Amino acid sequence: MAPEILIKSRRLEGASIDSLKQVDVWAFGMVLFNLVNPNLKNPFQLDLVKESPILEQLPDFLEQQNHPSETLKYAKQRDTIWAPTVMLKKKCLMFHPASRPSALEIRDEFIQLLAKQTEGTNNISLSREAGWLKCFRSTLVNILSIFCFKNLGVRAKKFWEGGR
Repeated sequence: MAPEILIKSRRLEGASIDSLKQVDVWAFGMVLFNLVNPNLKNPFQLDLVKESPILEQLPDFLEQQNHPSETLKYAKQRDTIWAPTVMLKKKCLMFHPASRPSALEIRDEFIQLLAKQTEGTNNISLSREAGWLKCFRSTLVNILSIFCFKNLGVRAKKFWEGGR
């Protein structure tokens, strides 16, 4: 859950559609966190005490503006092939909701990312890494499609499909 939902001092008083969209962007950032840390069961696995309920610990953890710890296992991938996704994750997990990108900005970043990755894979034989990249790319497109359609409705779907 986003900090503005869990932290009492930052809690939303009257949630507008825009503030709820910003909460959804935080949630999308958590999805991206899970994509680039595939061996973790949940984002806060390395940070919170297992014996205590997460919802009791999470507000204090987030109030200190802590992000979930990333596993070392995939550090090389996060620094190289997953770097654009990591950068987008960081933007989505900004503690100030107004600093987070909109769903359309996220979509535009993914379009640019996919175009760059497609250019980079044209000359690569279908190795294990290239196959994984193709799978990762299609997963991101699917997640983005769901995210945009949920948040922006029919207009976003038409725009995404090129109908503007």
